[in-house]
Amino acid sequence: MATLIIAAMVYDNARLITPNESRCPPLAPLRVRRAALEDAAQWGLGLRMHGQIAPAAYQQATPSRP
Repeated sequence: MATLIIAAMVYDNARLITPNESRCPPLAPLRVRRAALEDAAQWGLGLRMHGQIAPAAYQQATPSRP
């Protein structure tokens, strides 16, 4: 069992120092998530503008921007 743990540690360390290893998350999933949040906000705004939801429910459901 200890051999397996040591092998995993060596493998992880080797991956960290290789130049081909990406250290940043891919940006595409972040863009997709942001676009989905903006679409949901637009949908909620449309419902609010047409009086289909109450102002309190709209404020509660709208995601806050950092």
